[in-house]
Amino acid sequence: MRLSIIMPTIGRFSLWRALNSLVPQLEAGDEVLLVGDGPQPIAKRASEVYGTSVRYVEHEPTHCFGNAQRQLGLAMANGDYVLFLDDDDILVPGALPVVRDAIRETRDCPMLFQHIDRKGLELWIDRVVRMGNVSTAQIVFPNRPEYLGAWKDVYEGDYWFIRSTLDTWPGGDAAVVWRPNILADCRPGARY
Repeated sequence: MRLSIIMPTIGRFSLWRALNSLVPQLEAGDEVLLVGDGPQPIAKRASEVYGTSVRYVEHEPTHCFGNAQRQLGLAMANGDYVLFLDDDDILVPGALPVVRDAIRETRDCPMLFQHIDRKGLELWIDRVVRMGNVSTAQIVFPNRPEYLGAWKDVYEGDYWFIRSTLDTWPGGDAAVVWRPNILADCRPGARY
């Protein structure tokens, strides 16, 4: 199975840290869609350094939390499953092998993994889709455009994407597989 990891970027230097955590975990056929909020020279350079597995795309400047960039990446994704990672977060070691194992166990189901938020807390707290309990770095969904929702240009865009997806997904909220594995660390300066 091929994974598409969509990463909006505003060209922060932390992008290198994010890519260094991600690229070594890729397998053949996986792709990273690095979507710039306007021209991002650092992101363009990163795609040149990492080669064909990292593709840089520019979106018109929006300055709206990366949601428009995630939506563009979603439209371009070729993988069987989609994930999202911000340019200032890191994927924990072994995260993508855990994702692949979970996909094999629960084929064609939306999954919400755990992550460490900016305060050092693990999210999700309980198995409920609500604001504050779900976030971008938790999402692993089959790339089924007919069911995938939209990223709204609001601060809680991750919640609204999950909510709008599950509102059309067969089985709705009951279809979600809640995984206790931590995929990403969203604390500034986190190191592994």
